[in-house]
Amino acid sequence: MRTPQAITAGEPPVRGGNRILQFATFRLNDEIFGISILQVQEIQLPQPVTPVPRAPGHILGLISLRGQIVTLIDLRRRLRMDTQQPIPRPYHVVVKTAGTVACFQVGEIGDVIDVPEAEFRLAPDSVRAVDKRFLEGVYLMKKGVLSILQVDEVLSGAQ
Repeated sequence: MRTPQAITAGEPPVRGGNRILQFATFRLNDEIFGISILQVQEIQLPQPVTPVPRAPGHILGLISLRGQIVTLIDLRRRLRMDTQQPIPRPYHVVVKTAGTVACFQVGEIGDVIDVPEAEFRLAPDSVRAVDKRFLEGVYLMKKGVLSILQVDEVLSGAQ
């Protein structure tokens, strides 16, 4: 079984002999997504955006994050999801990977969820709403499926 790459960067808590993976959650359309808390730098209300001429469609522009210029990515477009309905109240999730800081525009922000490592699963072939290469895996919850994003892959070629 593959464990999300981001989780191995730190020491996750252990409960009952099982490592606990922690994910910050949010909604895009009607789906629930998660990103390892080790990759989330912060969550913000929308900031002023400077458009970038001739940028790919998923690049909304650039924002200033305390003086650092960061690319703002429309995560729905990047994941090739339906974008016809506007996001009523968007949020910006600032993510960090090895040497890169970027920002995802998402919908409703959820909670930080603890997932026992033993219950984490690879994304099944039946996942069709999102390009599977962008997913680390899934976790089955009582209220639906939590799809875990592979942040490095989402950012690959996105900026």
